[in-house]
Amino acid sequence: MRYSLRGFSLVEITIALAIIGTMIMVTSTLLQRVTVNTREVGDLGVATKIAQGELELLRGGGYTALPASGPFSHSLLNTLPSGAGTVTVTVIDAQTKQVVVTVSWQGSSGTTRTATLTSLIAQNSTLK
Repeated sequence: MRYSLRGFSLVEITIALAIIGTMIMVTSTLLQRVTVNTREVGDLGVATKIAQGELELLRGGGYTALPASGPFSHSLLNTLPSGAGTVTVTVIDAQTKQVVVTVSWQGSSGTTRTATLTSLIAQNSTLK
């Protein structure tokens, strides 16, 4: 009875290690990107919440209480990297103003990210 005691050659082992190493590097890169994306989505959620809150405050105050355009403060702006908020009020006509609330922050890639909400506020608005 004859047994074949053939093992793996050095070439086969080298190729297998190269494949495994590549798979580990790709997986590592993907996991790092998932972490970055998760943070960016979280920052966008916070920015949207800030913008919604500011817009609701302005709408609740009514037409005559609308401020001039400029920056606004919010306690959650400190949670965003370089977070800042601005309000732009534009007169559309004698009874309507457009309000644009923008929250900006520094994204993970170094670019400026923004979340912007726009609304019209009328002087004598009634729900029908």
